Amino acid sequence: MFPEGRPMYPKDLAIFVELVKVDAKLTDWHLHCNFSITVVNHLDSTKSISKASSHIFCSNQKDRGFDSFTNSKLEEVYNPTSGYLIAPKYKDLEILCEITPIERKENVYVGLENQGATCYLNSLLQSLFHIPKIRFEVYNIQTIEDDINKPTIPLALQALFYRLQCEDQAVSTKQLTKSFGWTTADSFKQHDVQELSRILIENLEKKLKGTPTEGLFEKLFKGEVYSYIKCVKVTCSTHKIEDFYDISLNVKGCNGLIDSFKKYCETEILDGDNKYNAGKYGLQCY
Repeated sequence: MFPEGRPMYPKDLAIFVELVKVDAKLTDWHLHCNFSITVVNHLDSTKSISKASSHIFCSNQKDRGFDSFTNSKLEEVYNPTSGYLIAPKYKDLEILCEITPIERKENVYVGLENQGATCYLNSLLQSLFHIPKIRFEVYNIQTIEDDINKPTIPLALQALFYRLQCEDQAVSTKQLTKSFGWTTADSFKQHDVQELSRILIENLEKKLKGTPTEGLFEKLFKGEVYSYIKCVKVTCSTHKIEDFYDISLNVKGCNGLIDSFKKYCETEILDGDNKYNAGKYGLQCY
């Protein structure tokens, strides 16, 4: 418990459940639990503050909880007349925690339902879900009540990842596409998966702005491509460096991803109608 809050919510109570005393040599383990935390009000039980969540504890995700537990009511909680502090010293809070383990079969991959023509979306979501760092940070995005009322893309993505990880049958993407503002008709239209990826990542980055993980997706996905043109017959060359988040690879005639990437990087001859304009040297082959 953080009685004076954490950096993001310095005026609020923060409470977490943490799994301790795990053998450091064990790495391939997990414990899926539902849990609830209650700050008890001794004068009026209806004013007790409770929050619940579910989490899969594992070697790199040993804690789960709430940075903002009381919704900025810290002064009310610590008021001796409020009923939250224990008499007669009025120094301590009574906190109840209930944890229920959930049994789940090992190595169950349930997949995503196709809404009509959303196979491209499902491929993108599966790719992101199976990057452990992405999944971990998506779960850690702080959401508020407004996110539930809208709903927002980060909250819908959290719910989707949770269901992919915990359910035993194919998961619907309707809640997520609803957060995009899509209608049923939009689900039957083909969209560009690269454009969708950028929109999704930009939305998540916006939600992470001002948090310790700001810039996470940029660090994971952003790269630089160096391209240059060098004339064969005259002394003229040019180059440029551009940022990229995704690249388009040709798969036709390639035996795998490495072959596709080699083809992407290979030298290209600019000739015929595709000659390079070298300024004072005119059109040149490369």
